Amino acid sequence: MKKEPRIDTRKEAIKNDIRKALLASKSYVEFEKQMKQMNYEVIKGRGIAFIDSKKVYVKGSEVGYSLSIIEKILATTDLQKMRLIQRQIAEEKAVKKSKPIKQKEPPKNIAKEFRQDFSKAVEILLRTEETFNQTPYELINKKRKKKHQRSHHL
Repeated sequence: MKKEPRIDTRKEAIKNDIRKALLASKSYVEFEKQMKQMNYEVIKGRGIAFIDSKKVYVKGSEVGYSLSIIEKILATTDLQKMRLIQRQIAEEKAVKKSKPIKQKEPPKNIAKEFRQDFSKAVEILLRTEETFNQTPYELINKKRKKKHQRSHHL
């Protein structure tokens, strides 16, 4: 489930409402009025953003309608608006189709890759462990023997 893209119904609704407002408007002022009638707050700065009735903030570019695209659409005739919006919808569908939902196919040379990865893993597991600040067992025994011998000589 994690690999499947999440469908955000709120963003889809905003997209559709923006399209409706664009088709019904001849200027930016009319567009903003239309959006307000659909219960959106419109924030225009260097870009454009919308806040829906549940106070969720969405940038126009996140839903495919940046300020420049909105202004471009508003500057056209009704027929051109329809074509631009249809092109926008077609591009969105093409992007959705190009993103594979299923898991990608394993590479054809998977056995070779597996052997390489496996041999690397075995090599790492068989490496001698480096221990720092520890005296090897053999040296401890030598030291004990010397200590033991000294105590017997006294």
